[in-house]
Amino acid sequence: MKVILKKCTEYNVSKIKNGILASLKELGGLEKYVKPKEKVILKVNLLTSKKPELAATTHPAFVEALIEIFKENDNEVMIADSPGGPFIDTYMKRVYKSTGMAQIAKSQDIALNRDYGGYDIFTNDSKLYKKMKISNYVKNADHIISVSKMKTHSFMTFTGAVKNMFGVVPGLSKANLHLQYPDMLDFGDMLLDVCTYITPTLSFMDGIVAMEGEGPGSGDPVNMNVVLTSDSPYHLDVVATKIVNVDPMKVPTIVKSIERGIVKEDFSDIELVGSIDEFKKMNFVKAKTNRIENNGKFSIWKYFKRYPRIITKNCIGCGDCAEICPVKTIDIVDRKAIINFDNCISCFCCHEFCPAKAITVKRKLLRKIK
Repeated sequence: MKVILKKCTEYNVSKIKNGILASLKELGGLEKYVKPKEKVILKVNLLTSKKPELAATTHPAFVEALIEIFKENDNEVMIADSPGGPFIDTYMKRVYKSTGMAQIAKSQDIALNRDYGGYDIFTNDSKLYKKMKISNYVKNADHIISVSKMKTHSFMTFTGAVKNMFGVVPGLSKANLHLQYPDMLDFGDMLLDVCTYITPTLSFMDGIVAMEGEGPGSGDPVNMNVVLTSDSPYHLDVVATKIVNVDPMKVPTIVKSIERGIVKEDFSDIELVGSIDEFKKMNFVKAKTNRIENNGKFSIWKYFKRYPRIITKNCIGCGDCAEICPVKTIDIVDRKAIINFDNCISCFCCHEFCPAKAITVKRKLLRKIK
C-alpha cells in the first residue's frame, strides 16, 4: 500500500493543495477513487472547541485545500465529525466556529453536518463492536475521507487516520465505549471494527504542525512540516508513528491491524513515496500512557498504572470532565473537579476534553488492592 509524504512548512492553502494533488497523482489520480457528482464527507478531527493554532484539530487551511480539490472534481462536499461532547446543535456551532470550520464552509459555500442523529447496524464482520451506533451523515455519503491530525494520545499512544474514524460514532456514545472496552488492546480492536466498517476511501493527515506531549488535547504544537496521503489508513498510521519516533508496536490499532492481517508484521507491504528521515523528529515528546508490553500484551499493574490528576489551581470548574466521564466518577465541588479513583478506568477522556489544561497524567504508585 502506498503512503506518500510531501513537505509543507506553512498553512498556505495553495501550497497544501499542490502537495495533495501531487500525492493523489502518485496514487493514480483522484478520479480512480471518486467520480464526479458523488457526495464526499471530509471526516475531520475536531476533538472539541479549540482554536486551530493549538494543534488539537485538523487545521482549516488543510481542509480548505481538500475542499477545492473535490469541488474541482465536481463533488458535493460536506465537513463532518462527532466530537466527544454532546452531539447537539448548540455545542457543534461552538466547535465549528472555534476550529475555523464555520468560516471555510461559508467562504467555500459548502455544508457543515447538521444532522446529529444516528442509526444502529449489526455486522458479523466485526470482532468486538458488532452492534454499532453510527452517525447519520455516514449513510448519506458516497465517500468518507479521513482528514486526521498528527497527535500523541494519552490513552492510545498515538491518534491518526484509524482512530479518526471513531468520530463517526455519535456524541456521548463514544464515552460508553470507553466503559465497555477499558483495556487498550480491546479498545484498539473496537476502533478497527469501526474503521473497517466505514472503509474510508482516502486518508490524509495534517502533520504540518503536530501535537506532542499530552495529546490529543493538552499537548504542545510542534512543526513537523509533512502531509501524508494514502488509500490505507492502517499503513498511513504506521508511517506517521515512525515520523514522530513512536514504536508502531506500542500503538494498539497497529498491533491489532497486524493481528488481523491488514498490515504485515514487518511492514513490507508499505510502498513509501518520500523519506521518513527527512521529517523524523527523534526528540518528539511522547504522551504519558499505560504501555503495551510483552509482545503486544498489556501489563496493567495496580501499583504502577497511570491516572488523570487534577491541577486544582488551573481548574475552572466548567464540568466538561464530569460530563464526558464514562463512569461518572468526577464531581465538581466548590468549582473544582474531584476524581474518585476507585471507579476510574484511566480512559483519559477528562484529560482529552479539559479546556484549561487542568488535568495531567500521573503514575499512581500506591493503589489499594480490593
